[in-house]
Amino acid sequence: MDIAKLQQITIIKNIVYAKSQLNSGWQTKNNSKEARLKAGLATKQAAKLIGVEERTWQRWEEQTGRKTEIPFYCWGLFLLKVGQHSKFKLVEKNDHKESIK
Repeated sequence: MDIAKLQQITIIKNIVYAKSQLNSGWQTKNNSKEARLKAGLATKQAAKLIGVEERTWQRWEEQTGRKTEIPFYCWGLFLLKVGQHSKFKLVEKNDHKESIK
């Protein structure tokens, strides 16, 4: 397993752990599209950013009667990566030590 995948797994675990502290809750199809557009990303780019297929992302945004919500850990990871999370931000490991002083 490469370093990027391990970092992604670590981020996901931290997001799941912090779930109770978040106020953003589960996302609906409408605001996943809104957040993607705000980040200036195409569906393919947004999907790649969090490691899912483009069609999966498209299903999350569809306005059909079928309810397919974006999973919490995917939503949190997306918000972190595009800098839109309301409480947390990604920092480089080297900067982390300095930011907690």
